[in-house]
Amino acid sequence: MKQLLYLLFIVIAIPLSGQVYVKNSGFGEAPLRNVDSNKKGNGLYVVIGGNYSSVAKSTLSTEPLFQTNPVFGLGKNLSLTNKISLNTEFQYSVKGFKTKGAFVFDGTFLPNANSNYRVHYLDFVPHLELGIGKHTSLLAGFNASVKLLETINDISLERLNLPPNKKYDFGYLIGGKLTYRQIWLRLMANIGLINMLEDSPDLIHENRTIQLTVGFNLNVDKA
Repeated sequence: MKQLLYLLFIVIAIPLSGQVYVKNSGFGEAPLRNVDSNKKGNGLYVVIGGNYSSVAKSTLSTEPLFQTNPVFGLGKNLSLTNKISLNTEFQYSVKGFKTKGAFVFDGTFLPNANSNYRVHYLDFVPHLELGIGKHTSLLAGFNASVKLLETINDISLERLNLPPNKKYDFGYLIGGKLTYRQIWLRLMANIGLINMLEDSPDLIHENRTIQLTVGFNLNVDKA
């Protein structure tokens, strides 16, 4: 929990500190692409990066730990006002966690090995973007997810004869973005609201993800 709070602080601090740096350094004089300077910036973009994920409220006998996984996305930006835009985005996003203890192919549990639980999702991630400077912005939105694959140590639960978990997830997100021309760096915290364990009232897993991505705008309308 302390790790998550620390990362949430970073999510908010990055765009604010970036704005202060640019104002003090004069870097902001460069022609940067953002909500303020690109009022007609409606276009497609791609993202690539990683998830730093775990679960909260877990009732496992071993503590769930954070692990890193890939994320890829495609989205479209629509400017609503001079400072506010709407981003509609789809992601292939891998989340999960790791613990001490691992299942092998025949289902045997090894207590001294690491176990990596991963869920591969198709995520719909709409979010609003509020410009707070020439190159920085704050983000807020939600995710609606459909599970594509579920594995333990890259072996599907079906092959391990383990019951599958819930197919859908939903949560909210907050974050910040730092933009330079067509390229930007984005950090988001995603808080899952659904217990992912199917028919398990005594066990709870809610996704917790810090996502760091690099984005590139594919086409930008010019004034």
